Amino acid sequence: MVKQFEQNYEVRDKQDVLAMCALQFASQKEVKTVHENQDSKKIESKLAELNQLLDSHLV
Repeated sequence: MVKQFEQNYEVRDKQDVLAMCALQFASQKEVKTVHENQDSKKIESKLAELNQLLDSHLV
């Protein structure tokens, strides 16, 4: 990733490249967290629907 940043951007020193890498990793982590939260909400919704369906058949 360091070499990619160095090739694509005019970088003054390694500290700039490392900061860019850190930001990249942090944003990837945040995106992953958001996706996981959305998946959890979908699963919870489906489970609630199934629970309601089961309740309606058991009554």
